[in-house]
This record gives sequence, C-alpha cells and structure tokens, in this order.
Amino acid sequence: MERGKGGSVRVDLTRTLELLTQRITGALCGAAFTQVRSNERQRRWSLWALVQFWTAVILRAPPSLSHALSEMREGREPWVPRLQAADEAFFQRCRDLSWKFFQDVFRRFTERLVPCARPL
Repeated sequence: MERGKGGSVRVDLTRTLELLTQRITGALCGAAFTQVRSNERQRRWSLWALVQFWTAVILRAPPSLSHALSEMREGREPWVPRLQAADEAFFQRCRDLSWKFFQDVFRRFTERLVPCARPL
C-alpha cells in the first residue's frame, strides 16, 4: 500500500492479478460451462468473457458498468476481450445465466489455488 495524490491510498494488485490470470483460464471456464450447462449456449458473452469482465470490474472499480463496457468495446480494458456487443446483451446474459456457473468457476479456482497457498 502507498499513498497517492491527496493522501489517497493506492493498493498494488499486481500479485492478485497474477494469481487470478494464472488460475482462472479459458479452459477452466470451459470445463465449468460444460459441467453445469443444461441447455445454455455459448454466446459472445461466454462464461470466460463474463469472468474476465467481472474480474476487471472488481479490480478497477469503474464509475459504472456502462463505463466499463464502453472501455472494453474501445479496447481500453486490457484484461477483457474486445467484444462488439450491445450493453443490453451483457445485462441480459447476466440476468439469464445461472449463478451455478460462477459457483463452479470459483470451486475450480480455489482447487487450483489451495495447493499454492502458504498456511497461516
């Protein structure tokens, strides 16, 4: 942690980003999608793209989701694939996709993370 302009606190999330990108992969998301799906289809907003987008939102805290979607479309968000899709497609996909997909991604992620974690 370090102090930024005006005394604001800056946190270096480089190591956190490395842990996430090394362990939450397209293959992991693909396996979760295959395991959980019943009749869902992959779309432009695939499970992998959604996970990357939400990870970027959590790490960067944009002023709004619409702002984050705009940055992604313009290629200004390096951690998210550049998708040409309407904001409505994102919101509909988030509304319609079961939480069970994200639960399985999280389970698979923690299974990959635990062996590397230092005991406290």
